[in-house]
Amino acid sequence: MHLITHIFNEEFLLPCWLKHHVPLFDHGTVIDYASTDNSLDIVRELAPDWDIVPSRNKWFVEPDIGEEVMEIERSVKGWKITLNITEFLLHADIRGYCKGLEAQGKEAICTTGVIMVDRPSERSEFTDELLVMQKTFGYFEEDVRERESTTSIDKPSRSRLLHCRPDGKYTKGRHTNGITDEQDENLFLCWFGWAPFDSVKERKKQIQHKCPDSQKSLPDWRKLYCIDDSDLEKMYEHEHARSYDLLENEAYNRAYENFKAAYSS
Repeated sequence: MHLITHIFNEEFLLPCWLKHHVPLFDHGTVIDYASTDNSLDIVRELAPDWDIVPSRNKWFVEPDIGEEVMEIERSVKGWKITLNITEFLLHADIRGYCKGLEAQGKEAICTTGVIMVDRPSERSEFTDELLVMQKTFGYFEEDVRERESTTSIDKPSRSRLLHCRPDGKYTKGRHTNGITDEQDENLFLCWFGWAPFDSVKERKKQIQHKCPDSQKSLPDWRKLYCIDDSDLEKMYEHEHARSYDLLENEAYNRAYENFKAAYSS
């Protein structure tokens, strides 16, 4: 079991992400986009056996990002998944899960995306407890998948590929792949894009500094990445308005309780 990610100045969420995923996976690769904060020291402390690979790319843009990810995937045998630092896989036994897929003759499966959104009263609340245990408010991507999009962030984007193929044959952003579109409704991928919001909103503003000016002029890029505090507050309000307690969902509650029993001690 191998986990791949890429980072640029992720010292806030990185400790949470590593504490969550290191027990789940046998090994990992961190692609570093020239971080200038304490990110690399955090990786060395919490995942000392993982590989740190300096990115060959100066800018954080596609298709360069995906090509580099797939090259690393091709160097890894067995089951693998590539996640962003904001993405947390919610499953108590991912190794056993993959053995089950193999028994069914499957080589790949897609996750079910969950958008994590803070309640207004929790925007500044954050402890050392596992993040998926602290934050249980949000919505499922399926909740808006069939509706008319009301914002550019409504596009389904957290259906990540877990696979044992050479690479994922990803399209732009790794949001779709050339392997399978089969999705497991019980394999959750929690995206902490809006929680803990008072901290992650600073992360959202930094990505514009890792792209060339030519990219910033594109309409889609500007809508999502060339943003300020005012833009983010409006987007947060939109996301909060359609959020609810995820533990009301039976499948999510079961995954939450199983993960809590396995890893919250």
